[in-house]
Amino acid sequence: MEQSELQLLLQHIETEQNKLTDSMSELKRMINRLNEENNRLRIQNDTLLSLVTDSTKEEHPTTTTPAQSSEVKAKNGRERLQSFYNDNIHVCHPYFGSRRQEGEECMFCQAVLDSLEVE
Repeated sequence: MEQSELQLLLQHIETEQNKLTDSMSELKRMINRLNEENNRLRIQNDTLLSLVTDSTKEEHPTTTTPAQSSEVKAKNGRERLQSFYNDNIHVCHPYFGSRRQEGEECMFCQAVLDSLEVE
């Protein structure tokens, strides 16, 4: 093989590799967007299920006082948000629904969770 043929082959391989790299990058971006949308939908679904459960409880009241009911709602809300946070999903306003890196802490999320602390 001549050197010019080798150069052309090398350029062709490099071009194909760049295309593959670009495709992989786009795929990663799409996966991240889908994961964030999935996280937002999971949180929204959980909230809606909670509302349905609460309205069902209102239709069939128990003997809890309004103060007990609001305390239970706050506790359940915090537990739900904590479970999302434990699944590495942001629950704070700036990054809501986006994925956190493994072991990454977020002071905004912690502030939200701390503000829901049941005493």
